[in-house]
Amino acid sequence: MRGKGGFVNMKLVASFRKVKNITKDWTVVRDAVKSSGILQLNEEGTKVKRVVAFSPSINPLAKCVLVYNLGLKPSMGIVEQHLEKYGRICKISIYFPGQAVPNEVRAQRSRLDIAIA
Repeated sequence: MRGKGGFVNMKLVASFRKVKNITKDWTVVRDAVKSSGILQLNEEGTKVKRVVAFSPSINPLAKCVLVYNLGLKPSMGIVEQHLEKYGRICKISIYFPGQAVPNEVRAQRSRLDIAIA
């Protein structure tokens, strides 16, 4: 459905069910795209495309870092301060001793990019 330059018609985007639940007016969607940092409108304002190519990885654990033994009670702020120098952080989860670790994290633990002790 993409045309020249990778653009997609705004009316097509506005026809998606989740978008229609918000608004049925494609010009409202266009105005939202104007303020987006990851989407770009064509010169006429009728078509949209991603500024940066979409990553094929849909697994949130594909770029995951497991950090453990941080001390007694680390806070989100402290963890973020220590890790933000390595790049953009999408999500931080803290699991304390005795707390259940989600199955998807446990299953992927051996395939994580890095583990910091």
